[in-house]
Amino acid sequence: MCAAAEKGPPRSRFACRKHAVWSAKPACLDQAGCIHSGDGQPMTEQLAEHCQELLAHFLGRTRTAVAVLDREGTVTGANPALANLAGMPGDSFAGRRLEDIVAPSFREPFLEAIQEACLGARVEIRLSVLSLDGLLRPCALQIWPGEDSLLVLLEEECETDEEQAVTGAETPEAFQRHLSLELYRAARYHRPLAVVKCEVDGVEDLRAQYGDEVTGRLLAMIGWALRKHTRRTDVVARMSYSQFALLLPETDLIGAYVAAEKLSQTVRDVSVETALGHLHPTACFGVVAASDTGESTPQTLLEAADWVLSLARRGGPGGIEAAPSVAYRLAG
Repeated sequence: MCAAAEKGPPRSRFACRKHAVWSAKPACLDQAGCIHSGDGQPMTEQLAEHCQELLAHFLGRTRTAVAVLDREGTVTGANPALANLAGMPGDSFAGRRLEDIVAPSFREPFLEAIQEACLGARVEIRLSVLSLDGLLRPCALQIWPGEDSLLVLLEEECETDEEQAVTGAETPEAFQRHLSLELYRAARYHRPLAVVKCEVDGVEDLRAQYGDEVTGRLLAMIGWALRKHTRRTDVVARMSYSQFALLLPETDLIGAYVAAEKLSQTVRDVSVETALGHLHPTACFGVVAASDTGESTPQTLLEAADWVLSLARRGGPGGIEAAPSVAYRLAG
């Protein structure tokens, strides 16, 4: 992955600090994750102690996920927080590549960041980790270059826990962030991308007839059903009380329409028991596909999805409509 030139890239080291005081001498990691003096001079006992404390500090932290990579990107060491982040057993990372847990839409930027770090740069980017439970976990990533290894720090950015706990869906803000990144990737690499808006039919009537508790439980079940019946790489968000949005990477208009048909049946299969019997909801779906020319923006794509959803609602409960995003601009 990090093929060096004949003379090899200039060695880069990360400084170590203790109690917020930076050491005057640099240090670097070897392939086994041990820290050495990187300037060819013997490391003093005090500096070695400081460096080992730095590594132990990171490896022992519960919130920051830490991995030591060799220059091919293979994990040679990791702390328990990394396993927790990925939803994997603690000993699962030895000999694996860290990119395996990076969400597919972020793998190319991640690999580019590894390349830059191998050339001596300290890199900071944002990406999402795809855990085994199917959740996309936004993270801030730092890569510190060493002589023979890379030190990778992943800090999870928790902002959707409450909504995900209720419906399994992310917040509108998280959806906007994912949409911006996916639009950029779709335009850069000319890949298909679709957005689906879903609105549960007759929610106000349901609240009047069954009450807020039953209706809230019904919407939560719909959210979990949408999450369960979409791919791990898709994003499901709750945009308002009765409306959900789905982001479908690597999916064109036809594929997204087929997905909406299946999800429409998924919503119908949701059942809530009430005093008046079992309640089976329906929902309308509006499907749009982004332009791969870079003309689509998050705002225009969401507006187009709302417009197509309004067309679906005109056809009655359970309606499904689809259109390319350019159709919205032409209609407007």
